[in-house]
Amino acid sequence: MSKPVYYLAEYEGARPALFRTAKAAMAHCDDFLRAETAERPTPPYWDWIETEDGDWQQVWTRDLDDAPTGEAPGLVTALPLE
Repeated sequence: MSKPVYYLAEYEGARPALFRTAKAAMAHCDDFLRAETAERPTPPYWDWIETEDGDWQQVWTRDLDDAPTGEAPGLVTALPLE
């Protein structure tokens, strides 16, 4: 039987939150980023990439080819329960 995993969503300036799926944790961070950038005349583009440590980092991307240009404020970390 596999061990349960929770996902820690961290976003700069917000309280960390736990979720049952990585998708829900990423959506949580996306909501903060969407709200934070809503007033910009041209909304920024972002995506998620898996890091070498197995975390998911929110990154800024170019609109033409979706290539990462830098780290955005969100991070999702898997927390396997023992």
